[in-house]
Amino acid sequence: MEARDLVQAGGAPDAFRAAVEDATRQIELVFAQGGLFNPETANWFHQWAEKLQGVLNPSETETAPSPTNPEPSPGPGPLSKTTNSNPRTAAAAEAKAPQESEPVLQLGPEADAGLLREFLAESAEHLQNIEQGVLVLEENPRDRDTLNAIFRAFHTFKGGAGFLDLQPVKELAHELESLLDAARRDDLVLDRHAIELILEGGDALKAFVQEITARLDDLAHASPIVVPIRGIIRKVRALLQQPAPAHLEDPAANPAPSATAPAVAPETATPVTGSGSAPASPAPGMASGPAEPAISTAPTAPGQSGPRPAAQGLSASATGYVKVDTLKLDTLIDLVGELVIAESMVVQDPQLQATASRTLARNLAQLRRITSELQRTAMSLRMVPIRATFQKMHRLVRDLATRQSKQVQLCLSGEDTELDRNIVEALYDPLVHMIRNAVDHGIEPPEVRTAAGKPAQGTIHLRAFHQGGNIVIQIEDDGRGLNKDRILEKARAKGLLRPDQTLTDKEAYELIFAPGFSTAEQVTEISGRGVGMDVVRKNIEKLRGKIEIETRPGQGTTFTIYLPLTLAIIDGLIVSVGDKRYIIPTLTVRESLRPRPEMIATVQQRGEMINVRGKLTPLVRLHALFGEPNGCTDPTRGIVVVVESGPHVSCLLVDQLLGKQEVVIKSLGAALRENPMLAGGAVLGDGRVGLILNVDALVRPQAPGTARSWN
Repeated sequence: MEARDLVQAGGAPDAFRAAVEDATRQIELVFAQGGLFNPETANWFHQWAEKLQGVLNPSETETAPSPTNPEPSPGPGPLSKTTNSNPRTAAAAEAKAPQESEPVLQLGPEADAGLLREFLAESAEHLQNIEQGVLVLEENPRDRDTLNAIFRAFHTFKGGAGFLDLQPVKELAHELESLLDAARRDDLVLDRHAIELILEGGDALKAFVQEITARLDDLAHASPIVVPIRGIIRKVRALLQQPAPAHLEDPAANPAPSATAPAVAPETATPVTGSGSAPASPAPGMASGPAEPAISTAPTAPGQSGPRPAAQGLSASATGYVKVDTLKLDTLIDLVGELVIAESMVVQDPQLQATASRTLARNLAQLRRITSELQRTAMSLRMVPIRATFQKMHRLVRDLATRQSKQVQLCLSGEDTELDRNIVEALYDPLVHMIRNAVDHGIEPPEVRTAAGKPAQGTIHLRAFHQGGNIVIQIEDDGRGLNKDRILEKARAKGLLRPDQTLTDKEAYELIFAPGFSTAEQVTEISGRGVGMDVVRKNIEKLRGKIEIETRPGQGTTFTIYLPLTLAIIDGLIVSVGDKRYIIPTLTVRESLRPRPEMIATVQQRGEMINVRGKLTPLVRLHALFGEPNGCTDPTRGIVVVVESGPHVSCLLVDQLLGKQEVVIKSLGAALRENPMLAGGAVLGDGRVGLILNVDALVRPQAPGTARSWN
């Protein structure tokens, strides 16, 4: 007998009959809409098949479905694997089953690497949005919009994992989805324990994603993936097994803020406490409207905020965006750079410049305009918002504050500031180090802050903004500030300073960037080994940036990072030294001058100095440094370019200033790559090669008795 006949004859169980009727209604809806299956509909039928499997193969511990249970809606939504729609009853039965071993995920050569890459890229986005949403729920557990958005994100993630047959991933996502579904039905209160459990599950899913990503390049020989999830699943089921709360506050009793209130503050603030409970929220979220929530301002696509339904995301992607392999994008940008170089060589060709033709001049000017616009457009393709990197700091601050029993609020601003994609990726580690230091060393315990007349809750501001053609990142805290005396004491104990050596405040604070330097009383898992800030400065310098410190004892510290917009091009001052051309990044140039004889002096143990605005500044002779025999040797007949990097300032002696130009950076060959004084090379407009100077290495003080040389 066919399933439909069985249903019509009344011989099928209630659950089976309901499932077939659900499918019938859904099919009718599909035909009413033109007979086309969209991803949302396909996902619904995938969930429906799971439910039907549970109906046809019930376990011995399952109970019969209650006739009072509502039917599933004829649209996308979570469907349990069991015949009981109450997750508490199913979880109680499953909890009695013997503990299973951890599931093993084996990727074979038959796996579709292209689909896996697409799934992993979307999954990383979903999991990040989930984490940000959970942190919002921790502060406002009754925020229905955020809760629904997180539920949909888990649902979409589970559907993708099921389609690719990633069963362990799908199983864990399903359990977390069930937990959120219980919260949506008010069968579960999202207390701190539930929040921690969701975050723990999200971390396990991230581990799966990372392990799969690491094996994509060699699926034929991929090793099995084992991520412990059984313990998390047991805890989820145990939580769902607990009795439902007798009474939950009616959301209507506390109306949401009026529409005139701003939806997002100028700075996104996430208060974090380490006391074991989240602060009470002033009002719950509204659950009646279809509006998408603002999950800590983390978008899943440009112009969107928070997790969104799968169909909406696919529609936006299909109509407004095209996914492009980053390798192809980088190749395109490199070719545009070569085009710019070729255009400069044509325009500056002496034979063409000698041709008195208005038509040629007009055409060359048009070529330059088009090439410049093409270069600007190509470079903009590399730019991405710093939002995702910033918002990862919310979880970091939360976990550190909880571990140290501190109360910390993280405020974000400028998340839409765009940087080169490579800079954004490389900036993550330095930010992690600095945020960890701000929580560990900067923010005091609540009782100490209260005794000092401060609020018990500390605040960390993380900002990004444009300034003078560069990007500025600021990390500011209202903690105890840097202790200059303690820094000097530690520096002398480590032999970094002579006992009688004195430093300015700025120079003293720079000591925290020395390798192995730390003022921590003891080594902990968070800090104390003296490797964090050293790594920070090295990473920032690799990005052609610099970092500055401003501190107010007892009031807080501000770290300011200056970065270029992109790593592909650079504004440079072109100078000549002998027969060679060198490029000095304009970000490091303070001024240029021709010194008078009385401005030049030799100081014992410090070498040649030039008096620049009343301060003796070291002189670096580039002709001697790079072995240029024809370079200018008399500073009074050459040009001195004053450059700076952090607190260090030096004068570079060059022959001439040839002009300022935006150049495309090229990597150096093996012969020059190891030269620490050079940062790269560039092809100039006349076809000659210019070497880009590494100003940081040039201005850094040398030990007494040593000299720079590379020739």
